[in-house]
Amino acid sequence: MDKTFPNPYTEPMKRITLADFQWLEIQPTSTKRTRLTLSASLAHNTDEPPAGPLLLAVSDEYFDFSCSVTSSENMEAGLVLYHTDATFLAIGQTSTTLFTTLSIMGWKNRIEIPFPKVDGSRTWLMRRREEGVFIGIQESEADEGHWMGPFQLPGLKHSVSFGWYMSNQSNNEGIVTIEAVSYRRHQ
Repeated sequence: MDKTFPNPYTEPMKRITLADFQWLEIQPTSTKRTRLTLSASLAHNTDEPPAGPLLLAVSDEYFDFSCSVTSSENMEAGLVLYHTDATFLAIGQTSTTLFTTLSIMGWKNRIEIPFPKVDGSRTWLMRRREEGVFIGIQESEADEGHWMGPFQLPGLKHSVSFGWYMSNQSNNEGIVTIEAVSYRRHQ
């Protein structure tokens, strides 16, 4: 497996597409990737971040990112802002709970918030700006999103590693589907 990412100090970055996201160490049981969608099957009792599957890309520019994520009822899936296994931020949800997992130099904090039941897909949003990275959830196309942030992690000044994480704490195999991925450079 190729775990190399472009070096933002020596290589110019290109527009990010779904094909640019790479698994970091742990992979799901199986995956099916097309140009526009990715489906991943996770075995039961798959750990939460950073021990579970992370699908990451790197960007050195300010951007707006969005995607649609659908997961089996008891699976946790969402966005991750990643620096190392000891320093990261992951925000995701199951069908009834929103999770925020923050680790700074190995000091990990995990918050669970009851959330209205989700049937179907959820649109996740990420914005990188000078003041930090914002992560949001959009209920519908008419909704501008519910934003959290700005978040700062070491190394964000030059580039960010970002993408998806998934976890399956249930006793059954689960499926996560990622589609409608949009990455736009912010002017």
